Amino acid sequence: MKPLFYIFVPIFIASSAFGEGSSAEFLAGFVIGQYRLLGQETESGATYHGRAEIKRDGRTLKVKRTIAGKTVWGTAAIENAPMAEKPVLRLRFNEGEKACESTCLIHGDLNNYARLTCHLYRKDGTTRQPGLEALFAVAPR
Repeated sequence: MKPLFYIFVPIFIASSAFGEGSSAEFLAGFVIGQYRLLGQETESGATYHGRAEIKRDGRTLKVKRTIAGKTVWGTAAIENAPMAEKPVLRLRFNEGEKACESTCLIHGDLNNYARLTCHLYRKDGTTRQPGLEALFAVAPR
């Protein structure tokens, strides 16, 4: 029983001591980087691939998505998913005239880089079939 105590108590104390704000700041720093992007379009389900980059611009996060030679800029933010009460990365950008949003779960890969899995949808709520994306970190060289 003692070994479990020594594992869980420090984790609980550390998570309580750093609080909500520090967690969001840590995650914001964790997701900064360049990614390979694999996706499936909303509605049609057609697949695509490209690159994405998340970087800090002052106190905010910016996202750059390049798919089929077309680059789109948007914003990114660490937010709490209301139903799950879990931090997610929310990406907001426009595809043509359509405002889009992507809600991403934040994971770590085996090399301690961020790996993101996302649901993509139109901001106006008209999406019948959400898109899917997976972002794999490209290790710095």
